[in-house]
Amino acid sequence: MNDVSDILPFFSDFELLVTAIGHYRRCFLDLLPHMELLDAELHALSRTTDQMTTIMLTTVAHYLSQTVIWIERFFAAFDESFDAIISSAEPQTFNQLQKNLQIGYATIGALLCGWGLRIQAVDAFMQRQRSTPRAAARIGVIREFVCKRLHEGDSDFEDLNKAIGFLRKASHG
Repeated sequence: MNDVSDILPFFSDFELLVTAIGHYRRCFLDLLPHMELLDAELHALSRTTDQMTTIMLTTVAHYLSQTVIWIERFFAAFDESFDAIISSAEPQTFNQLQKNLQIGYATIGALLCGWGLRIQAVDAFMQRQRSTPRAAARIGVIREFVCKRLHEGDSDFEDLNKAIGFLRKASHG
C-alpha cells in the first residue's frame, strides 16, 4: 500500500470481517457443548441398537464431528495467520483474503444454523417429556429432526478448506 488513503478502507473492511468471524466464533463456542452432548448421545445409542440404526447414528455423528473439526481448523488458521496478513497488507492479498473469509464465514454460519436448529428441535422434544424417553423414542427424534434434515452441504467442507489454504499460504508470504 502506498499511502494512508489506501490503508483506511482496508482496515475498515477488515474490521467488519474480523467482527463477523468473532461473532461466529462466539456462536460456535456457545453451540459446542450441545454438539458434544448430541455426539455422546449418538455414540451411546448406537451401541444398543440394530445395524441399520447404528449406521444412521454413526453417520450423523460423523457429520457432526467433521463440522466441529473443520470449524476449529478455520478459526485456528485465521488466528495463526492474522498478524502475518496484517503486517504485509497488499491490496490484491486483501481482496483475496476478503473473498476467502466471506466464503469461510458464510459456510460456518450455514453449518451453525443447521446444527443449532437440529439440536434445538431434539432438545425441545426431550424437555417436553415427563420422564427420560426410552432409547427407541430418542432414536426416532434424532432420525426425524437430525438425520432427515442432513443434506449434501453438511459434509462439503471444500469452501472452508480453500479458505484455510489461502490463510496459511498468505501468512507464509
